Amino acid sequence: MATRQEREDAKRTREEIAKDLAAILALTDLHEHTRRGIAWKMIWDFTEVGGKWNKSYQWSDAAFKHYATTGSYTGLRREHSCPMSLTIPELLAVTAPTAKKLMRLLERAAAVCVLTEAEDKALNKKYKSCMPPGALPDDILARYTAMKIAIKPAPR
Repeated sequence: MATRQEREDAKRTREEIAKDLAAILALTDLHEHTRRGIAWKMIWDFTEVGGKWNKSYQWSDAAFKHYATTGSYTGLRREHSCPMSLTIPELLAVTAPTAKKLMRLLERAAAVCVLTEAEDKALNKKYKSCMPPGALPDDILARYTAMKIAIKPAPR
């Protein structure tokens, strides 16, 4: 069995994930569901480079207070700032995919915000798979702003 360090050393970088996804999406004979499933998995892997509770994530004020008070992630949710249901079709539509072409979309897809369960539930009622009207495609804070959820950098 591999040690923890060996498992850590075997993990891919974001650049490697983008390169792998570009190679896979360049295959023309894959079924659409296969392409979608692979894109979903690659976004997930890209998001978790650096750990599940990566310190680069944004946090809501309420989530930060919850964590500061309890020291626990229980009751918190990691939420993709731009819904994956919007990013996946964009990834699949890239012509002649390269790692460089996919990187911007993957970076946006990897933007994660930590919310409380209540905030996540309220957000998903209105914006689970869409952005607010008039939101710019790369405005990763648009859904939180529309829901009046205060966001700040991760606690260090």
